[in-house]
Amino acid sequence: MNKDKKFVVVLKPNGRETFISLEEVGKTFEIDEMYKFCECRCIGIGHFGKDAVEALDRSLPLDLIDMFGYKTLKPCFIYDDEGLLVDNPQINYVGSMLYGGTICGNIVVACERIDDEGELNTFGFSYGEAKFMEWFCKMLNGMVIESGFELETPEPSMEFRSFDNLDEMINFVKEKENS
Repeated sequence: MNKDKKFVVVLKPNGRETFISLEEVGKTFEIDEMYKFCECRCIGIGHFGKDAVEALDRSLPLDLIDMFGYKTLKPCFIYDDEGLLVDNPQINYVGSMLYGGTICGNIVVACERIDDEGELNTFGFSYGEAKFMEWFCKMLNGMVIESGFELETPEPSMEFRSFDNLDEMINFVKEKENS
């Protein structure tokens, strides 16, 4: 396998089950690739919840830690930031388990690393890292199917409001901050 190739794990909801696939990405994981895999134009980047991090740590084989330097591997996920606003939102059960809360739509599991300029950036995994993350997600998927784990789709909590002038808007924001 070419050492320069990078991969992400794509999680697509399919009812209670999640379709899980490895996808090749460029050396740097560009925003257009994120949009493509999430099938949306508004993304967010999230981090694994405490329970998922602990399960991941317990699952890591020692040779993977030694071989890939896991301590520098910081898994994250890219998700559809408007996943709850679509008609008939689809819960991503595996993504929700990774996050520790309900997430809808496609999710891309990638990693954050320090780039050549010293900035934290989102990248694909090496093939070995990606295969491990794929296995971990499939293990969670099996747990969802076997356990009957259920989540309810929460209602979006977005409030739209119009203002007649800037002062009215500023007062509204101040009231919200103080409440």
